[in-house]
Amino acid sequence: MSQSENIFIQFNDQMVAAKHGQTILQAARQNGIQIPTLCDFPGLPPHGSCRLCVVEIEGKPNTPTACTTPVEDGMVISTHSPKVVALRRELLQRGYALQLLDVKPIDPCYANERSVVVDITDQASLTAALRGCDAVVHLAACTTDAPWPEHVKLSIEGSISLFDAAREAGVMRVVYASSHHVVGLHPRAPNGPRLGATVQVRPDSRYAVGKAFGESIGAMYAGKYGMQVLAIRIGNVNTRPIDRRRMGNWLSWRDLGLPVAH
Repeated sequence: MSQSENIFIQFNDQMVAAKHGQTILQAARQNGIQIPTLCDFPGLPPHGSCRLCVVEIEGKPNTPTACTTPVEDGMVISTHSPKVVALRRELLQRGYALQLLDVKPIDPCYANERSVVVDITDQASLTAALRGCDAVVHLAACTTDAPWPEHVKLSIEGSISLFDAAREAGVMRVVYASSHHVVGLHPRAPNGPRLGATVQVRPDSRYAVGKAFGESIGAMYAGKYGMQVLAIRIGNVNTRPIDRRRMGNWLSWRDLGLPVAH
């Protein structure tokens, strides 16, 4: 088969054409399907180290990275984040009813879940959606190394909108999904000390700068307004560590679900 020939693959419920030799990420972008990335830079070979672009492939036991996995004819791919789905299941098992906010409808919804379409920068709609909630898990951000304006809109203005809306709606607990990338420029052991929660912020990317801002505004709302704010610097979340390097920042689904629920 030549590089120019089309093959057909399925993203979620959508059948699309792709080129032989493309990666899943390239095919998704060609067809307007969004998959978050961080370590994907133009002109550099993909290596999948951030694992933000993991997908599920029908018939495959693991969750490969979309930037390194070539497409195959007839492939059936789910781009719904395994991290988010697993966290939802953890919270549902603890008796929570979940209101799922996104710019697009979330499907499927399980029992005790409701999908609400809202833009995080639309503070009035966000406030209305949060009324009656006990807590907010703030996951929205610009997750690629996009130009600065996108990070300012989603990660910075979005966090301002979220914290203002939560306070106005009477939601006094916010769990903020930060990232280990906010301290990513510190030397790693054995070239530097082990890092704790009080280490100086040293973000390693535009994405990390946005996350560091979220931690800062969370600290202000906790100190000034008495809100309960938990910022979790997420590294690798999976059933088990996938390699030796990730042993240092690994969380299980249960580990992540416990601080969110409590």
